[in-house]
Amino acid sequence: MKKSLFSGFLALSLILALGACGMIPTPDPTEPPKLTDPTASQKPTDPTDPPVELVDQTVSILENTSTAFRTLGRTYERNGGLACDYSCTGIEFKALCEGDIYLHIEATAQAYLTVYIDGERSEDRVSIVPETPLVRIASDVEYGEHTIMIVNQTQFPLATMVMHSIMLTGNLMDKPADRELFIEFYGDSILHGSNIYKGGTSAATSDATCAFGWVAAQQLGTDCSLIGRGGLGLVKSKLSYNMLDIYDLCGSISLKNVPKYDFARQPDAVVILLGTNDYLNGGLSSTPEVYSAGVEDFIGILREKYGAEVPIVWIYGHRNDGSDFWEATKEALDGLKAAGGDNIHYCHVSEAYCPKSEGGDGLHPDKKRAEIMGQEVADFLEDLLK
Repeated sequence: MKKSLFSGFLALSLILALGACGMIPTPDPTEPPKLTDPTASQKPTDPTDPPVELVDQTVSILENTSTAFRTLGRTYERNGGLACDYSCTGIEFKALCEGDIYLHIEATAQAYLTVYIDGERSEDRVSIVPETPLVRIASDVEYGEHTIMIVNQTQFPLATMVMHSIMLTGNLMDKPADRELFIEFYGDSILHGSNIYKGGTSAATSDATCAFGWVAAQQLGTDCSLIGRGGLGLVKSKLSYNMLDIYDLCGSISLKNVPKYDFARQPDAVVILLGTNDYLNGGLSSTPEVYSAGVEDFIGILREKYGAEVPIVWIYGHRNDGSDFWEATKEALDGLKAAGGDNIHYCHVSEAYCPKSEGGDGLHPDKKRAEIMGQEVADFLEDLLK
């Protein structure tokens, strides 16, 4: 017993001495962390048991997506990590942990993350830059079981990112289950949160996790996937590609060797907000007939992938109810419904763009208007999916 007490006292004295000398190691944000084996950690059993001894570990995300990390949205492998090109992609995991939690992440440019701890959204955005691959995503977490979700705010034209590993003091738990319902969104800048904080479109002013799609999904408690980007048209825009070129990709069309999506998880609803850029850039792709044909083609593709039972919802009203692009869309959808496509729906939302007189650009919603739009979409989907 005396020997045990003496050994413990000696170890404690050494720790205190190292701390006093500044020799306790802290993560270097410019260096990728060394990986550890998450299977070596202990896991909690009964909450009445004595506290579980926690271990410092760094865990590969990609290597543990089947056991510990649930992926959000369309992701794929790139550079040895989990590529999160599309807005609102990311990870969710559970851990018995305490203290600070770090993420090793590779970014091509300035980008931002949203972090949820036990369902509560952190007030501060997490900024990531290429020169600092190790970022702290949570501070001073209390000892206990926690669910952590890390979500990409930034659309792929502004930056792309690869999540490599999590560093924490704690033990990973079993992978969280998927939510019961899943909604797939296809859209342009309004879906992806362009200029939502005003001041022009940039990573700093954009946030897809405050835009209507993510807001609606969180309101309903569903999983979701966002496909598209700002400036995107259905048939034609200022870009060299359109939705019909990227709908089946797992990530940015601008990158090489991006895999095709497998469409394995059938959504409970598909929501579409497209047409604005077709209308603004090319006058409905030269003719309303060309645009209407594109609407029919896209609906046909979705029906081929998911079948006729999945509801398809087209959003309108966010700019002008009576504009030509909506009339052309409605004409095409009405034709499909008349041909037996009963599971096609229109969702009207409030006019959402923030005028220049209020600091907006007259094209996109600000955060307040995006939240209203998200609630309207959530209410519509809730009634539809009853």
